[in-house]
Amino acid sequence: QHFARSPVLLGFGVANEVGGHKALSTMAFYQRAYDTIRKHSPDTMLLIYPTFGPERFPFKRDFNMAQDNHLYWRSMKGGAGWDHPYTVVRARRMLLASSTRWQIVMGEWSLGGYGTYIKKLNKTALHNWYRDFGRAQIQAYEQHSMGWIYWAYKTIYKKAPWNYREMCEHGRLPGCTNGFSYRTVDWWSNHPCEFAYLDNTFMGNPCGNKGIK
Repeated sequence: QHFARSPVLLGFGVANEVGGHKALSTMAFYQRAYDTIRKHSPDTMLLIYPTFGPERFPFKRDFNMAQDNHLYWRSMKGGAGWDHPYTVVRARRMLLASSTRWQIVMGEWSLGGYGTYIKKLNKTALHNWYRDFGRAQIQAYEQHSMGWIYWAYKTIYKKAPWNYREMCEHGRLPGCTNGFSYRTVDWWSNHPCEFAYLDNTFMGNPCGNKGIK
């Protein structure tokens, strides 16, 4: 009720990284949460974590629900690696494999948790690695999902890759420095090539002059 009318509210994440519980009792909890939220916010998006396949459950009055995917590359075999175009491919495959009747939101990702040893890189090389790792992820998430949420906006730790604000201010993520910006928010009426941040491709095919140079 407190947040329902907030102009900056994207949606409600009902429960974070659900696991270790019975499927039917979890779905019943989701239904109660859905009904409670809808009393105060009739159309706000609800983000549901994919454990137990909730998109297959017959929710009553199912409306504006999305699957809440999370991806940290240390959980992937080999981590993020050094081949950033291949990062786009791997992220794309994961998103397409988890496609459901609901839209997918990449509800957690960051430049942290990369699972690759990069500490020996010099300052310039490290900056470039982070920047291209970010470009690869954003390209995959904006081409193959309805959007993303970075974890987290700000942390108490300086120079932490989890700190969106600082990573953006240092030019490792778009939006804060000249020459490195986001594409249009009007994703539904633009070709996916408009969101080719890293390698100017979509589904492995060249985009010509539609992507970002």
